[in-house]
Amino acid sequence: PLLGRTQHDAAVETLVAALRDENPVTREAAAVGLRFAEKPSTIDPLTRALGDQEFSVRAAAAWALGEIEDSRAIPALERALKDSEAAVRINAAWALGEIEDPAAIPALTAALRDDRDPEVRRMAAWALGNIE
Repeated sequence: PLLGRTQHDAAVETLVAALRDENPVTREAAAVGLRFAEKPSTIDPLTRALGDQEFSVRAAAAWALGEIEDSRAIPALERALKDSEAAVRINAAWALGEIEDPAAIPALTAALRDDRDPEVRRMAAWALGNIE
């Protein structure tokens, strides 16, 4: 994760490559590192990571996309609101709230109304309140 804090292009490229590592712990750490880098160039690799087989990688990728705050991530984060794991849905809702784009309101409203997990609903409510 500290590698991402440098925000140097070579460090970011290394973290993006690590998102494809065979070890899920490495992939998760790469997503966390990219969260600190906050580079728009990492949106595509992070949205692909939302499809990772390991939920911890998906959750970290959702969080990182929230830190970048770019509306291009909205469709992928909306899909992540339907993930089987609550941690991913919570982070996706948080990320959509951080992006603050009204385009996410319908998906967040659906999560608030329909999600079975109270923490997901709580985060969806926060996200809706954060979108002005």
